[in-house]
Amino acid sequence: MDKQQVKRFAALFRGNNRSFGEWDPKKSKNVAMRTVKEPFGEEQVVSHLSGNLGLGVVPIRDDGMCWWGAIDVDNHDKDHDLDLIGIEAKVKSLGLPLIICRSKSGGAHLY
Repeated sequence: MDKQQVKRFAALFRGNNRSFGEWDPKKSKNVAMRTVKEPFGEEQVVSHLSGNLGLGVVPIRDDGMCWWGAIDVDNHDKDHDLDLIGIEAKVKSLGLPLIICRSKSGGAHLY
C-alpha cells in the first residue's frame, strides 16, 4: 500500500486523538487487547491494513461530534455466520448509506 492510501484511511476513520485500541492476534486472549493513550498514526494504520494488528479508533471526538460510525451485528445464539448478502439487500432496499463488512467473529460491521 502506498502513503496516499494510508493517509486516506486515517482521514476517513479519524476520531478521538487521546487514545486508540490495539488488538494483537498473535498474543493470548487476556493480553491481546490494550488501550494506548496517544493518537494513532501511520504506523498503526499500516499495521492494521497489513493484517498484523487490529486498530480500534474511538469515533467520538472531544467536541462531541463524529466523522464516522459503525454498527456491530453479532449472532451469538447461532452456529452459523450472518447472511451478509441478505443484510446488504435490506440496507439497499431501505436506501441506507452503509458499507457492510464481515467481522472476525462471523458477524457484520456496517459503516
